[in-house]
Amino acid sequence: MAKIKTKKKNKSKKSKVNSTASQKTNWVYLVIALVAAGVVYFTLFGNEYLNYDDDIYVHENSLIRNMEIGALYAGPYASQYSPMAMTLMGIQYQISDSLGFIRFGSLLVHLLNVLFIFLIFRKLTKEDWMAGVVALLWAVHPIQVESVAWLAAAMKIGSYTLFYLASIWAYLKYLDDKNKKGGLLLSIGLMVISAFCKEQAVALPLTLLAIDYFKGRNVFSGKVLIEKAPYFIISIIFGLVTLSATADALDGEIIADGGNQFGIFERLFLALHTLTAYVQRSILPVNLSFFYTYPLKGSIPPTVYVNALISLSLIGTLAWALKQDKKWLAFGLLFFFINLFFPTLTSLMAVRDVLMADRYMYVPIAGLIFILVYGLNHLKAKLPIAPQYIGYVLAFIFAILGFMRVGIFKDSGTLFTDVINKESYSKPPLNPHLALAFNNRGIFKKRAGDIQGAKADYEMSIRSNAAYSNGYLGRGNIYFNAGQDDKALLDYNKVAELDPKNGYNYSARGSVYAKRGQFDLALQDLNKAVEFEPFLADAFSNRSLVHLNAGNYSEAISDVDRFLNLKPNTADMIELKGVCFMRLGQFNEAVNTLSEAIRLSPGSASFYTNRSSAYEQLGRQAEAQADRQKADSLK
Repeated sequence: MAKIKTKKKNKSKKSKVNSTASQKTNWVYLVIALVAAGVVYFTLFGNEYLNYDDDIYVHENSLIRNMEIGALYAGPYASQYSPMAMTLMGIQYQISDSLGFIRFGSLLVHLLNVLFIFLIFRKLTKEDWMAGVVALLWAVHPIQVESVAWLAAAMKIGSYTLFYLASIWAYLKYLDDKNKKGGLLLSIGLMVISAFCKEQAVALPLTLLAIDYFKGRNVFSGKVLIEKAPYFIISIIFGLVTLSATADALDGEIIADGGNQFGIFERLFLALHTLTAYVQRSILPVNLSFFYTYPLKGSIPPTVYVNALISLSLIGTLAWALKQDKKWLAFGLLFFFINLFFPTLTSLMAVRDVLMADRYMYVPIAGLIFILVYGLNHLKAKLPIAPQYIGYVLAFIFAILGFMRVGIFKDSGTLFTDVINKESYSKPPLNPHLALAFNNRGIFKKRAGDIQGAKADYEMSIRSNAAYSNGYLGRGNIYFNAGQDDKALLDYNKVAELDPKNGYNYSARGSVYAKRGQFDLALQDLNKAVEFEPFLADAFSNRSLVHLNAGNYSEAISDVDRFLNLKPNTADMIELKGVCFMRLGQFNEAVNTLSEAIRLSPGSASFYTNRSSAYEQLGRQAEAQADRQKADSLK
C-alpha cells in the first residue's frame, strides 16, 4: 500500500512539473515594458549630435562612414577597441545617414535589450509578472537615458549589452535543454561579439557563475569550471587588448588631472564611494549628471568616506547573504558588483576624466531592480496591494523623470548647461573640472552663430582651469576667424605648450603660418597635425593648400585624396585636385576631375572657369568657350 501511495505522489509531482514547464508566457508584461520605453524615448528623434565624442566616434568617423572593415578591426580607434559596435553603426549609415534613422537604431537596440531582460529574468524567476516589472523598471529608469540618448554610448553600450544579454539567454537555454552543447557554443560566440563591441563584456563569465549559484549549481565543480574556461580565456584576451588600447590615455590630458591627482588609497575610497552613489541614484534618480566631476585635491568631502563605508557594508551584506544562502539577495548584489567591476577598476587606474557615469549602470542596475522585485514578492503577504502594482507606480515615476532627462540630451547646449548648473560649486572657486563643459558649450554656441557667447564660454573654460588647453584652442579659432591672427597665434602657442600632441591645434596654427606665407613653419605644424590626428580632415585640407602654394602639386593631390577618403564628394577639394593636375600639365585628368566637381556642385562658377582653361590647353576651344559662358552666367 505504501508503495502504491508513493507512486501516486511521484506521478502527481511529475504532472505538476510538466504543467509548469509547458506554461505559456504572458507577453502582455513585456508589451507594457516596450510601450513604456517607447513613450519615454519618443522625443529622442528630435535630438542632435552631441559634441562629446559623437563626432569622433560616430558621424565624423571615416571608418564608419566608409565601412573600412580592415581598419576597424586592425587596432584601437581613439583609445578604444569597439570594432563590432562601429561596424553595426556603419551598416546603419550605409542604409541611411539620416540622424532620425540613426536614432531609431539606438532605440531599437534598447528595446531589444528590454526583450532579453524580460526573457532572462523570466527564466530565473519563473514568474511572468516579476520578469515584466524588472524589464519595465529597467527600460524606463532615468539613469539609462545616457546610454540611449548619447549616440557614442548607444553605439558601444547598447550593442555590447545586446549580445551580452543574448549570451546569458543562450546559456540559460543550454541549462534548460539538459546541457546540450549547442546553446553553450552559441553563448560563447555571442560573448565574443559582445567583447568586440565593448570591453565591459569581460564580466560575463563571473555573471554566469552568479547565475549558476542562483540556480543551485555547484560553482566549484569541475564541470561548471570547464564550461566557463572559454569565457575566461575570451575575457583575458579582451582585457589585455583594452589595457593596451587605454595605455595612451594614461599619458594623455586628463581634465584638471582627473583621478590621477589622488594617491592610490584616496582613489580606493573614491571608487568605493561610487558604488554607493550608484545605488543611491538607482533608488532616487534625481540630480543625474552627464559629467560627475572629481572633488578638489585635498578637499574630499566627508560623504565620500561615509559612502565608502556603506559600500563595505554592502559587500558585507553580500557575504552574509552567501553564508545564509539567501540566493535572491546574493545574486542581485553579485550581478551589480560584477558588472560594475571594470568601470570601478578604470576609476582606480584614473584613466577617465569623470568620477562615475550613468552609462556604466546600464547593465548592473538590473541586479538592484531584481532585488527590489524579488523582495516585494517575498513580502507580498504583508503588503496592502499586490507587489506588481508597487512596481508600476515606481515605473510611472521613473518614466516621467526619464522623459524629462531625454530632453536634457536635446543638444550640446542643453546638456552642458545642465552639467554646469549641477556641478558648479555653491561658492568660489570655480570647479576646475567644468573646463570641458564650458568649452563644449562654447563649441555649440559658435556653431549656432553666437560668437560672443562662445568666446565667453571659452574664457570661462580658461578661468576654470588655466591648464585646460582646448579653451585656448577654441578662443584662438574665434580670433583667427575674426582676422586677429596675432591673438590667435598666442592662444595656439599656449595650446602647444600645454598639450604638445594636440593635432587640432597644429592644424589651426599651421593655417596662421600659411596665411602669413610662412610655408615652412606651416608645413611643420601640419605634418604634426596628421601625425597626432590621422583622421583629421582639416589637416589634410590645410596641408594640400600649403603644398599648392609651395608648388608641390603631387603632394597636394595626395593630401586631397586622403581628405576625400575622410570626407568624400567635397566639391571644393576636388576642384583643388583638378587645379593641381593643370599645374602638372595633366590636362585630361584635370578635365575629368573638374567635371566631377561640377557634377557635385553645378552652381560654382570657378569650376567652369578652371575647366575652360584645361579645355584650352587641350585645344578643345568650343568646350572652353561654353564653360566660360557658363561661368559668366553664374557670377
